[in-house]
Amino acid sequence: MQNPDKVRQSISLTGQFTTVDEILTGSENLVMIAKLRHIDNPRQNTDNYVNYLLPGILLIAIASGIAYTAYRLFIDVQKGIFERFHSMPIAHSSILWGHVLTSLVSNAISLIVIILVALIMGFRSSAGIFSWLAVIGILLLFTLALTWLAAIAGLSAKSVDGASAFSYPLLFLPFISSAFVPTISR
Repeated sequence: MQNPDKVRQSISLTGQFTTVDEILTGSENLVMIAKLRHIDNPRQNTDNYVNYLLPGILLIAIASGIAYTAYRLFIDVQKGIFERFHSMPIAHSSILWGHVLTSLVSNAISLIVIILVALIMGFRSSAGIFSWLAVIGILLLFTLALTWLAAIAGLSAKSVDGASAFSYPLLFLPFISSAFVPTISR
């Protein structure tokens, strides 16, 4: 490979799990893609691209969060925490609901951080308050549905890799879609 930097720039290659803290994965990718495109001042130079990029980053952040939910459930089952809770006088579903609600809260925090970083970088929307409330509702329902699917994967997995592999297609799909690069040349 003669020029790896040009290859990375042309395909917008970023590392999904190269972060120290999972909450910052999406926002780090937002900054990383701007840097791979050699944009010196992301806020001034990427207004349109940040607006275009944000939905894909939000979906990747949700997929990362639900992968962690499946992982946590698998670890709890393996360490016998579920068995200990089943011996207590609590509803069996409360253990799963605890994981699901924790996932919703952590994903919500992650999405808020990503949107704040996007705002700092120049994201602007012409949508009104009701449109934003609809987006929030759709993202919460999407996260809730995927978290329950991740719970199934976490409870039925045979290994840690199997539990977290559930979200790989969700992480991969935005990269083969038009989430990062428009399909039409301008």
